[in-house]
Amino acid sequence: MAEDSAHQSCISFSTGYLETLAKLNNAQMYVALRAVVDETPGLSRTLALAVRDQAIRELAAIYGAATSARRVTAAYSRYLGNAWHSERDTGPAENAPMDGVLLFKIAMANSGNSIGYHQIRNILLGHRGNRI
Repeated sequence: MAEDSAHQSCISFSTGYLETLAKLNNAQMYVALRAVVDETPGLSRTLALAVRDQAIRELAAIYGAATSARRVTAAYSRYLGNAWHSERDTGPAENAPMDGVLLFKIAMANSGNSIGYHQIRNILLGHRGNRI
């Protein structure tokens, strides 16, 4: 019973966090995401996954439904190999295109680790955890 209440509180907090994150400029978003991916266990990991999954869904919407999982996977792999190395400590430029900002969010929330096609497809299909 207490576990359900704690889980519901975590989901409510995550939803509010995502709404707040959407209102920040890129520099503020960078600071907020750094706090999320801190090594504190539990809530920080839940928030990081919620941010990552939401950014993946938003990026897929930009790319279109027909090939979105493949395009997101390819774009994210390219981003990790190129722009991530220069942006991970500063965040994306204020004039960065939306897909660049979303790729940064995914990388930051996923600690710069790669994500495979099947995992991205499962996120887009709603098969990974709670959709927040």
